[in-house]
Amino acid sequence: MAKVLKKSKSFHLSFGVIFRWFLFVFCLYLAIGYLSANRLDLKSNLSIPKLTSTNSLETQDLSQVINHYQQEVINFVNHQVTEIKKGVVTKIYENIINSIEQK
Repeated sequence: MAKVLKKSKSFHLSFGVIFRWFLFVFCLYLAIGYLSANRLDLKSNLSIPKLTSTNSLETQDLSQVINHYQQEVINFVNHQVTEIKKGVVTKIYENIINSIEQK
């Protein structure tokens, strides 16, 4: 079968093209602004609201438990990041070894 070649249309700068371009840039601007405003900084201390209780020992125990869980979450996220980095390095290493062996 013979290949059918399509005639390429010449580009015309029109109001629709400009409007779509500005709409894309505006959406991109909003997305970048939203993502940069809601960025999570895991290394900073998160503020914990003070708990009110009739017994100060209960308040101290609750604050210690909350601080403990907060540290556990931060440690878990840091551990996951290091595991991902190790996985990436391992994959790169395997790819380099495979490419050397193929040559």
